Amino acid sequence: MIKFIQRTAIIILATFLFNLNSSFAVSEDVGVCILPPQSEKGKNVLLTEQEKLFSFAENLFSGKEYYRAITEYMRFINYYPSDPLAEKAVYQVGNCYFMAEKWDDAIKVFKEFTGRYPDSQFTKDVLRKTGESYLKKGDIENSKKTFELIEEKYPEDEVSNRAKISLGITYLENEKFNNAVKIFGNVKETSKYKPLAEKLMEGTREIEKLPRKSPLIAGLLSAALPGAGQLYTGRMLDSLFAFLLNGVFTWGIIESFNRDVYVAAGILSFFELGWYSGNIYNAISDAHKYNRDTRRRFIDELKQNSVSQPEHSLKERVMFFSYRIEF
Repeated sequence: MIKFIQRTAIIILATFLFNLNSSFAVSEDVGVCILPPQSEKGKNVLLTEQEKLFSFAENLFSGKEYYRAITEYMRFINYYPSDPLAEKAVYQVGNCYFMAEKWDDAIKVFKEFTGRYPDSQFTKDVLRKTGESYLKKGDIENSKKTFELIEEKYPEDEVSNRAKISLGITYLENEKFNNAVKIFGNVKETSKYKPLAEKLMEGTREIEKLPRKSPLIAGLLSAALPGAGQLYTGRMLDSLFAFLLNGVFTWGIIESFNRDVYVAAGILSFFELGWYSGNIYNAISDAHKYNRDTRRRFIDELKQNSVSQPEHSLKERVMFFSYRIEF
């Protein structure tokens, strides 16, 4: 009976300690042997409740379950606002929104972070991701201001060179090619991003040499022969449509005059004037579109083919417009 009571007491104690992250093993001599938890290196570890909660949030983040991770990080911040890990928890909430491509939410959290922790070790990364979030949502002006702030605050740091790459691509996407070349040229010679900057700079200079169609020539050709301007810009269907439509109306006008049906001739002339003018305008627009599409394709190929480091390509990093910059 006494042995039964002893065993029961030991089991209850073992269960209690097990719930506190201890472990136990059955022994033939004493019934239960309590084993303290160990880390991977064999050191004894007893996680606090704060550490457990934060570790759980980190695991969710690593598993790309960003929204669940946000919930756990926020729970940590609310429960332990003075804990040293609260700073990283706020930072990670912004990262979750950033990785989930919720740009407005990411910007909001990152702004709150810089206001709460102005001297944090994460500030540089927060500013970079803030600029790239602006970039992705199409707010080029605020993106540019953020990258310029990074360069101002960290002129000697590598993050400044990353910001120059991002800012240069901002100008490139907005077809401010001279500004882009200047920014790419400002990347320091000793930077690991210099090869990337040189490729982008060289590619940007090549844009001016791309084949283009003259809107003036396109308009004049369509004025001389409806559809000719569209054919010049490579718009075959538009060319055929403009030629047939204007041809039919012109034939109708001539036939109406030959048969002395002046009212019909006047009505057809009125509509033909609209079609004829539209044909010229359309040819000019097609020329502009051809040039714009040519530049866009070249820029996209430039981004895809530019490799900054062996482990990452520009395509993997850049995320604005239709992609993300991830250094």
